[in-house]
Amino acid sequence: MVKKSNAMPWWGWLAWLIAMTVGIVLYFHMPTHVPTHYNLAGEPNQFGSRFAAVIVEPAIMIGIILLWHILWKIDPKKRNYDAFWSTYRFIGGVIIVFIGLMYLSTVGHFLNVAPVSVLLRFGPTVYAILILMLANVLPRLQPNWWLGIRTPWPHGESF
Repeated sequence: MVKKSNAMPWWGWLAWLIAMTVGIVLYFHMPTHVPTHYNLAGEPNQFGSRFAAVIVEPAIMIGIILLWHILWKIDPKKRNYDAFWSTYRFIGGVIIVFIGLMYLSTVGHFLNVAPVSVLLRFGPTVYAILILMLANVLPRLQPNWWLGIRTPWPHGESF
């Protein structure tokens, strides 16, 4: 049996810590109202407070980290996690790192480090890499309640 002491890899926690630190350090350098949504032309059409801009994504990140620690414990098929524990941890870490990357790019835009055109290209690129990385490890998953693709046929049966 695999010792499951930490469901999130250290680099997932590091991504969250970097996001929190950047948000706290740069809080007073941001404008009081920041754009929260853009139209297809790249023009802002919704605005929010800088506090919300700094706290929302790191809060989502820590929520996912905490959820990642709980999901496997309440899974009725928890015995299968021994077979794919490293994959489970990797998927959680990758999700947190990519949310952190999107957060850092957004904060960079608020501070005029990157123009909107770069941000509009960076987001889809990051999500494409995320999907490629997850698709690469999903075949390693065993039957469980939370991750993977559910099909109507039993495990191991083909078309």
